[in-house]
Amino acid sequence: MNAGAGKDIHAGLNTVLVARPGLRAPWRSIFMTPTLHQLSPVIQHFPFIAWSVDTLKPRRCILVGSFDAPAYFGLCQACEQFAPEAEVYFSALGRESQDDDIDKSTLNYASRNYPHIARLNSAAELPREYQFDMLLWIPGQGSSSFELDEWRKRLASSAMIMVHGICEKTFTLDESGDLSWTLEFTHGQGLGVVGFGEIKRAIQVLASVEEDPNGLFSQKELFARLGNACVDNVAVAISNQQLDEARKSLEFRKKKIVEKDEALKSAEAQLKSHTLEIEELWSKLHFQAEQHQVERGRLLEKANLYREWRDDYKAEVERLQSALRQIRDKAARNERNFEIKINLLEERANKAERDLASKSAEVDRLNLELQERFSELANLTRNLDRVLGRRRAGVGSFAWGKLRLPSFLSPANWHRRRMLKRQATKMVASGLFDESWYERSYPDVTKSGFKPVLHFLKFGALEGRNPGPNFNTRAYLNQNPDVAQSGMNPLVHYLEYGRTEGRSVETVK
Repeated sequence: MNAGAGKDIHAGLNTVLVARPGLRAPWRSIFMTPTLHQLSPVIQHFPFIAWSVDTLKPRRCILVGSFDAPAYFGLCQACEQFAPEAEVYFSALGRESQDDDIDKSTLNYASRNYPHIARLNSAAELPREYQFDMLLWIPGQGSSSFELDEWRKRLASSAMIMVHGICEKTFTLDESGDLSWTLEFTHGQGLGVVGFGEIKRAIQVLASVEEDPNGLFSQKELFARLGNACVDNVAVAISNQQLDEARKSLEFRKKKIVEKDEALKSAEAQLKSHTLEIEELWSKLHFQAEQHQVERGRLLEKANLYREWRDDYKAEVERLQSALRQIRDKAARNERNFEIKINLLEERANKAERDLASKSAEVDRLNLELQERFSELANLTRNLDRVLGRRRAGVGSFAWGKLRLPSFLSPANWHRRRMLKRQATKMVASGLFDESWYERSYPDVTKSGFKPVLHFLKFGALEGRNPGPNFNTRAYLNQNPDVAQSGMNPLVHYLEYGRTEGRSVETVK
């Protein structure tokens, strides 16, 4: 590019952009190189993209179509340098989800390097009134410019559209409307540029074909050469990175070789030491073998003697085993006889115990009936005495005080019967005494003729029997030694004292 054309373009750009505060056209931006070391055809247009960001100072940029990491992060890099307040979005045209275009490593790179600029997943969520100043379209195979209609409606009055791949003819272009190139490049698969408003005038100055065709050719050639330089720089960076990795791998392998060499030397030293040890052991083993040969002859003589002793011992063992079998047979016969006798004695003892319990229960039942009869007789006698006393005025009544009653009609026995009746009523009402369960668990109670509750009060608790499934007599006495020492019925103690004292009871297992 000749010096005169460069000055004219620079002066024309400054004249057009003077009405837009903050816009400048410095040429330092075209010499920026990408920091993302990935190759892509879009990299060849990175100088123009950086110049556009530096010139336009956009607030919002968007990449639509196919996701290209060098293109997207090139926009982010340029915005970070020349428009730090800008935001860069991405939209996959015609699809609700962008997960197929953006992987996790790309999201991590964006959040790590451009946390305030990169907006990869939020373009569709922006309000309709949000406008974009710069749009970069990377169309896929079979795409059409009609897909841009939705986003073209959201462009600002002064905006720029860049379309990559115009030389590949992989998409269709609607040029009937306002989508006609203001400037186009043919290198890097081609880049078409459309400007609107003041930006269009700025791009037209850059693309002043009619005014300076040679200047345009030189300008395009400049951007093409700078784009090729970007590709070369990225390729060199990738090569340097691969070279560094190869150097690290080589250093690692060298380190491993040194370690293995040292290990080999150590192994050789150990082998030499082991060889000496083996030779020494071989000498010792040869000497020991001679000693063992002598010892073997002596042991053979002992073995022959032991064989003779073994035969004698074997015969003696067989004799003793035969005697032991006879003793075991006799002991087994005696054991069976003893078991038979013991079973007979146990049956007799059980029968005697059942008879005794039956007789004792019968006696207790008869005594209780007799006590009830004498009680009725005493009541009748008192009633008769009162009646006769009223009828025989002046005649003294019969001196009942001189009458000697039997012992079971004494006031102490009368009080005891009343106490038993009260305790029986309280046990039944508590639910801890289960009459049917008690009879099922102890069949001899039914045969005794006693009521179950009276049987438990008189005999069952003393015999360790349980009144029901929810009260374990022996467990209560074991947990409360003072109750066992007092001789009091354990269930009566629990109902009258233990429950209020917080003493625990166990169920019958």
